[in-house]
Parts: sequence; structure tokens; C-alpha cells
Amino acid sequence: MTKVDRVASVAEARAIEAAGADLICVCLAPDLRFADGRIVTADVAASIRRGLGRAECVVAFEIGEDADRGLRTAKGVDVRLVQPVTGTIPPAEVREAFGREGIGIVYPGIEVNHDDDPSWILSRFDGVPELDRTYYQIDLLPEYPDSWEVLRDESPDYADELQIGDIDALGHQRPLLITLDWSPGNVMEIMDMLPGVAGIALVLADAPVRDDVHHADLPTVLSVLGALHP
Repeated sequence: MTKVDRVASVAEARAIEAAGADLICVCLAPDLRFADGRIVTADVAASIRRGLGRAECVVAFEIGEDADRGLRTAKGVDVRLVQPVTGTIPPAEVREAFGREGIGIVYPGIEVNHDDDPSWILSRFDGVPELDRTYYQIDLLPEYPDSWEVLRDESPDYADELQIGDIDALGHQRPLLITLDWSPGNVMEIMDMLPGVAGIALVLADAPVRDDVHHADLPTVLSVLGALHP
């Protein structure tokens, strides 16, 4: 599975879908990690959703505690997957309302550093009732610009640091989407070495506020998808 976040127009969405993306996420609210114009209105989000063929649209917004408001937003764009902007866990009554309507949740922005204990990475979700379609999206080693090389080549020298096998094991436990320093040259290697993960996530951004967050411009996203889906 391939997911692209922060898509901002029908033209972008169609190009990304044509390159092989399965999930296309649009944002209705600001993400404090970025200072660009990739926020869309509900009307634009609905246009993007209608402009897709095979790919599925995900809508990211401030879900909050109002179940009715959350459902109105999801139904207004006509999506079956929603995503909190901040990666927070919506209250039980909101999750239950989504579940009754067959709407799943993607939990993004789970940052994983090189010295994190694997048992703690998703521990805040332990005991939280899952919906039929729930994905966990983690950003791997965002403190390193060459995060994949660090994880592959340097981490094995330090037994107490996060290892590739730790991430693969998490992927066997929960539906996991991973974000890394994707490139056309590394995407197939990464997927071969992480067979347990559900898929990859790429984050479109033009003006990141922080250095420690993985992001990519549109040409890079398209080239990575092209390498993954030749």
C-alpha cells in the first residue's frame, strides 16, 4: 500500500494516483510542522475525492470530541478513512460513531527515534478498541537526513538501539505505514527488508518548519512511486 499526504489539488491527486498511490490524503486543517499552502477546503477535498478513480481519499482534520461534527466532515467529503491532524486518539464515542458508519482512522505523526524502545512506540494504543480499518503511520528516525542508511548500516552496531527487525515485528502486530527518506534508489530495498509493514507513506511539503520531519516535493513523490510501481 502507498499513501501520499497533503495533496492539494485534483491535478496533483490524479498524477499521484496514476503513479500508483492507493491512499491520497487531503488536509482541512493546518499541520504545525509545515508553513505552506497545502490546506484545502471541504469543497476542494470533495472535488479531489470525486476526481479519483482507483485510489481512496483520506481526509485529515481536527476530529475533536464532537462525533456528529466528525461524521458530517467525513460524509461531506464522502470518505471512509479519516486522519487526526495531530495524531491524537479521538474519544471512544467518536471512534464508535465512525465505526458504526464503517469509517476507519489513520494515526499519523508517530515519530520513532533511534533510541526508542520498540515496546513503547505504539503503547499508547494498547487497550484502545480498534475499528475495522485502522492504520498507524510512523516517521522513522526523522532526526537523521539519511535515516534509512543509519537504520540499515549503523544501528546493527548498537544492540540497544532500534533495529530493522523491530519495525518489521511491529508491522506484523499492527497495520503499519512507514515514512523514511524515500528515494527511487532505496524504496524497493526498504520494502524487501520490511515485509511485515503494510506500506509506505510520503508527505508532500513545500515549506517545512522543522528539520526533523520527512517530507518530499511532488517530483520526488512521483519518482518514488514510479520506482515502486514500474
